[in-house]
Amino acid sequence: MLAELRSRRARHLRGGDNAHRYSAGPIDVRLRWSAADAALRISVRDVEPVLPRPRDPGLAAGGGRGPGVVEAVARRWGAYATGEASSGRPGKVVWAELG
Repeated sequence: MLAELRSRRARHLRGGDNAHRYSAGPIDVRLRWSAADAALRISVRDVEPVLPRPRDPGLAAGGGRGPGVVEAVARRWGAYATGEASSGRPGKVVWAELG
C-alpha cells in the first residue's frame, strides 16, 4: 500500500529513453494506528499539486493503475490539496486506511 501511495509522486518519462524518475521535492510519510477503529492510516505528502483519480488505463497502458489498486485494498482512501499555489508551496496528501 505504501508503495502505491508513494508512486503517486508524479512519476513521468524522461525524454524518449523510457527511464522513469520521480519529481524533485520532499516527501513525508506518516503511519497512524487507531486502536478504536482497528485501522492503520498511511499518509504520504508531497509537493505535486495533481490529485490522483481512479481511471481505467486499459490493458496496454504502462501505468495508471495505482488508484485502482489502493481503492481495491484499502478500507477507505482519499487525497486533498495542501498549501497554496500563491505561496509557491502547493502539494497534496494521499492517504489510505487498512483494517
